[in-house]
Amino acid sequence: MPARRIPVEITTVRTPDGKEQRVPRVPLDDVLMARNVDVQKATEDVAARYWKTLAQGREILKQIEQGRRASRRVDPRLYWELGDLLVRFIRNNDKGEVFLDRLKAHFCKDLGISDPSWRKIIRFRSLVPSAGLLDHSKDWRFYRDAPSRRIREAIAARAARAGGSETTAEISLRLPRSAALALGDLARRVSAKGAPSVDASCLVAALLELIAVRAAGSSPRFSSGDLISELAARLANSERQEDDSGSTPSGK
Repeated sequence: MPARRIPVEITTVRTPDGKEQRVPRVPLDDVLMARNVDVQKATEDVAARYWKTLAQGREILKQIEQGRRASRRVDPRLYWELGDLLVRFIRNNDKGEVFLDRLKAHFCKDLGISDPSWRKIIRFRSLVPSAGLLDHSKDWRFYRDAPSRRIREAIAARAARAGGSETTAEISLRLPRSAALALGDLARRVSAKGAPSVDASCLVAALLELIAVRAAGSSPRFSSGDLISELAARLANSERQEDDSGSTPSGK
């Protein structure tokens, strides 16, 4: 039976001098049920990571606002960095017995961003595995509003133009002469699992994204069957997101 995980909440309290302060709290029942873990130290560690991530996120949002005021155009790299910061915290939060509960609600409140903006930023980071794949001729609104398929196409085009640049060093993909046949076979097998029909550039972009996500996680190795199933699920989910997407927030 897996160990019971202990949730940490960030609550607002009022100090004796009347000021509000955000502090971490653990329910008493969870403290009493804890086994083989120093709850106080683990809670302090979770809170320290949260405060550090929060400070870094606020600094990025400050740069975003400064850029918007100066040129009315925001460098998408800043939003990628914010998304990467949040995704790394989420992955770390999934480990260990003590974790930050209602993570999204806390970050949205303390960073001052809306729930739709949070989803757009996380989606953006999940679609773009490396900041080096960003097309800087496009501003944040393209990555915020465009369907997932168009973003993948832009990533593939950027990777193709990169040649021997730094991007190639970050994500190296060398295909043999039979690559077209191999991709065609892969596309057919993915479609057989229920994925929508996509062109080669979208398939390569989705494959790169999947490899990046796997490499960052705890299970970097996977079988060909896992690869087909995960690719199909990822492409089908992107298609549903595009079908369900409506108006996009114009704010952060």
